[in-house]
Amino acid sequence: LRMVIFFPPMIVGFLPMPAGALFTASLTDEIGNQLGAKPSLKHFINYWFRHIWEYSLPLYPSVIFEAATLGVSITAIVSYQWYIVFLAMVFGFLSSWFRFRKPKDRNNFSLSFRKTLDLLFTMWTVIFVLVGFLAFKINLVVLLLIAAVGEVLNKRLSFREVSNIFKSSVDFNLIAMVFAIFCFQGMLKVSNAVHIVPNLLQAANVPNLFSLFFFPFLISFMTGISTAAVALTFPLLAPLMGDPVNLKLVAWSFVSGYSGHLLSPFHLCLITTKEYYKTTWKEVYLELLPVVLAVLAVALVVAIT
Repeated sequence: LRMVIFFPPMIVGFLPMPAGALFTASLTDEIGNQLGAKPSLKHFINYWFRHIWEYSLPLYPSVIFEAATLGVSITAIVSYQWYIVFLAMVFGFLSSWFRFRKPKDRNNFSLSFRKTLDLLFTMWTVIFVLVGFLAFKINLVVLLLIAAVGEVLNKRLSFREVSNIFKSSVDFNLIAMVFAIFCFQGMLKVSNAVHIVPNLLQAANVPNLFSLFFFPFLISFMTGISTAAVALTFPLLAPLMGDPVNLKLVAWSFVSGYSGHLLSPFHLCLITTKEYYKTTWKEVYLELLPVVLAVLAVALVVAIT
């Protein structure tokens, strides 16, 4: 029965969205209350399991940028980094599984479970896309188009409704950011910085593993944006990842950047859910640090073996 509390954030985690953890905060809170979970534990579960998929899910911009920047197929990135999703899930379970009690009211608990199932059924388009891409290797754009058309037909949306949805979904800030990132990467190549910076680091005897950790972690921690770490540091760090690209080192660098993202006090999900659950920063980091460090440790061991 305690498994139910993990489902809402995991399900919504399939959808990249700003402050997505806040979307499931109330349902996780409701289930957590029935299991006797402390606010800090409810915050951890809702926040952590909302973010486990970005290590590998091809719907997230950071994974797409990772593949594009390094010239590696997105299928290769997703297939290799899937083990990190599994690690995050296992460490998250171990950190919280034994800290519940049996629910007081089975009827209320069943109602929460039904709400979770309803949430899962509304996500059929995402599940369709993931199964098609991961299991059958169908082109991601084709799958997204089929899913979008299927949802329009299923909901019987009018042309005006579809038009309004399309207009509201266009994020000009995101488009501008993508344009700026590619301009930045182009400038790095033209200025030869992509070769100069790695050479300087090696000349200073800075270990490659440290460079691959420090710069992505720092950028993500300071911005609270995982895409920033990939887009701004991977063009410079790519020569340190081997030729051909060593996916172990790529994964280590990606996990490093994502760890900074998870721990960043500027991360919108962390801020909003901390306020929702009325937890302190000390409680937040006491819950997060052990699992973040555990995932980092395994990724490091894999990188050096």
